[in-house]
Amino acid sequence: MIELLTETALVEGVLEEVGNQTERYTNRWWWKPLRYFVLISPFIGCGIYYFWFL
Repeated sequence: MIELLTETALVEGVLEEVGNQTERYTNRWWWKPLRYFVLISPFIGCGIYYFWFL
C-alpha cells in the first residue's frame, strides 16, 4: 500500500478525479438548498429549543 502512495503520478491522478467528481456533484441543483439547510438548521434548532422549551 505504501508503494502506491509514493507513486506521485498515480496520487495526482486520483486526486484530480476526486476533484472532478466533487465538482460534478456540487453543481447539481438540489445541492445548494440542501447545503444551506444543513448549515442553518442547527441555529434554527437552537432557537426553537431556547424559545419554546426554556
